[in-house]
Amino acid sequence: MTDEQIKQLTKSLIQGGTSYDIEFLKEIYDDSLKFIRISLDNSVEILTKDDNIQFFQHLKDSKAKPLNTQHQILFADNDGKMGNIILKRRMQQFDMDQEFLFNITWKNNDGNWKIIREVVFLLE
Repeated sequence: MTDEQIKQLTKSLIQGGTSYDIEFLKEIYDDSLKFIRISLDNSVEILTKDDNIQFFQHLKDSKAKPLNTQHQILFADNDGKMGNIILKRRMQQFDMDQEFLFNITWKNNDGNWKIIREVVFLLE
């Protein structure tokens, strides 16, 4: 898999997440997922796969507008077994316009790429 392919996988993740496609998210996130969110005050919140799915399910159930898909990929790397991507996103979330930096780690499990870690830094 090339760096371009890891970019395409990440674009699929953005599309599935922003539209609250719960079944897609259940498939793309590995059971061992650690979702780490670092806020402006440097507080750290760690979520599991189930926690993250519940977050998106809540958005879907509350009929929240889909999030935008705008993003800027800053770095992509892939060695065939592991892939890493860093991207920036600006989103309207919880009635606030916020900018985020994402660091997403992909793992190849016998040809099936899954996300094992997602670190999100709130920038503003």
